[in-house]
Amino acid sequence: MPKVSVVLPIYNVAPYLDEAFQSVLSQSLTDIEVIAVNDGSTDNSQEVIERYASQDSRILALSQENQGLSGARNTALRHATGEYIYMMDSDDILSNPDAIRICYKYAKQNKADFIFFDGDRF
Repeated sequence: MPKVSVVLPIYNVAPYLDEAFQSVLSQSLTDIEVIAVNDGSTDNSQEVIERYASQDSRILALSQENQGLSGARNTALRHATGEYIYMMDSDDILSNPDAIRICYKYAKQNKADFIFFDGDRF
């Protein structure tokens, strides 16, 4: 079981996906899974997802007809196996390469049900 499942709903955000994927895949906590749900995108988001999924076994690529943000997150949650869940928007980046590790460590030490932190939006 991975320590963290990263839930990544995706809808027509191809220009942002490289930076989003790179920021999460370069995290110092590597015991993660990334569940990328293409929620009916009409741009080339699916191709970007498939490219990253073919390069990194931690990525689970899912695709569905458009169900909105909540629908995409719920689909990802049904597949999540991590001890904790991180909800990441597809137009966000983790600018600190230790962000997920720091959050995981804090949650474990404090037996937290959830935590919040600021991120960079691009």
